[in-house]
Amino acid sequence: MAPPKLPVRLKIPIWSALGRLQRVLLGAVVVVVALFIASVSVGASQEPGDPASHPDGFVGWLGDLVGGPPAADRADRTGPCLVEDGTALQVDGSCVVTVAASDESLRRITLRAKDAVTVVAPVPRGDSTATSDLAAGDELAVDIDADGGDITITCPSGGTCAVGLN
Repeated sequence: MAPPKLPVRLKIPIWSALGRLQRVLLGAVVVVVALFIASVSVGASQEPGDPASHPDGFVGWLGDLVGGPPAADRADRTGPCLVEDGTALQVDGSCVVTVAASDESLRRITLRAKDAVTVVAPVPRGDSTATSDLAAGDELAVDIDADGGDITITCPSGGTCAVGLN
């Protein structure tokens, strides 16, 4: 009777010289390179189009996995239209809410329009502003960077309007 065969073990000189941590890191590099090649090949096979028409994807999934920026502290918000508890705005024509600078790199203020409003807010890490028209019941997440900024809320009718805050 023949002796049982033992599994054949390949001896790769480079692999044998690596420590455990180096093997793990090399494996991670191989996985990252493979994912990069796969994403480039999938992207190359797609028709060109408007990126805004496909907001979800790997980056959106990754953002959902990690979560959004923290809410801006109520103490960092000032403005003449802020209701005393800081959870709402009572706007008479137009109002500027100032968000103070902070150590946080990015903070979020969520606006819930109770009436139709126009919101002008700074673009994070940029020198421009973005404008959004909200109907009653719409929500808008405004991200503010560490430098702070001014959010302008205007009632289109010129009268008074109400906006809820996170």
